[in-house]
Amino acid sequence: LPPPPPRRHHVASAPKPPPMTLQQRVLQALSSNPRTRRVNCYTSGNTVTIFGKVFDNDARLYAEKVVRNVPGVGNVIDSLSTDEADWAARQAAIASQLYAAGLNTVTVKVIGHDAYLDGTVKTDAQKQQAVTITQNASPVRVAGNLIRVVPGNMFGF
Repeated sequence: LPPPPPRRHHVASAPKPPPMTLQQRVLQALSSNPRTRRVNCYTSGNTVTIFGKVFDNDARLYAEKVVRNVPGVGNVIDSLSTDEADWAARQAAIASQLYAAGLNTVTVKVIGHDAYLDGTVKTDAQKQQAVTITQNASPVRVAGNLIRVVPGNMFGF
């Protein structure tokens, strides 16, 4: 009798990981750039909806371009918001309250969580009132106060 054939050891290869979903591919593309790292998405078929926050409209357009370049993306729905839009909304809310308090010669610029005041008032009390209104109207701190006190004459002109 011939000897039995040598036994072969069957080595199982590691199973292939499943292919990445469209959402995973889009998120990978977005997370690779600091400008788009706060952007998230969900997918429905080949339509990708992006949401989250970017710095400005340039970053918003860039995020859309990144997503459109991912293979398999057919349509992009942009639901992004921008930091600059948030700042403008805070600035408008503060300006409105300053105006309502009669401080219509005071201007405000909001950048991030900092507010910068400028303009003229007639008294130190009004200058302090502008700071108080600003900090109560929005989650900001007054980082710069360039308001000048210019007293009116004794007749109030």
